[in-house]
Amino acid sequence: MPCSNRPGPYHRAVDRALGASGVPFVKVNPRQARRFAQGKLAKTDRLDAAILARMGSLLELEARPARSEVLFELKELYLAREVVVKDRTAARNRGKALTLSLLKRQNAQRLEQIDRQIVTVRARTCAPTPASVLALPSG
Repeated sequence: MPCSNRPGPYHRAVDRALGASGVPFVKVNPRQARRFAQGKLAKTDRLDAAILARMGSLLELEARPARSEVLFELKELYLAREVVVKDRTAARNRGKALTLSLLKRQNAQRLEQIDRQIVTVRARTCAPTPASVLALPSG
């Protein structure tokens, strides 16, 4: 059974492909994998793969059910909204220090754009989804 410790956004395409093909797989917390690998000095992809395979077999890690495409999309929308909200906070804070009217106007336009993006992401997140799409995969 495939076992990986891919962090962040790099794993999404692989997770989607494995889930769509019905291949069970295990995602391991990178910190746990490093702890398991203590004493191994070399840092190579081949060594990482061997350690993850050994970790998966020795600890008998269980595969979680694959996420549906809707859950992948909701996660992506959630992350996008977090980024835009942080952008809004940064733009508001920048605006407090601006003195030139040109920069104040540009910052106000940027805040309007950010607000539109938040509304768009929220609308997409709250859009009704058919029950058949939300169904968990059988298996």
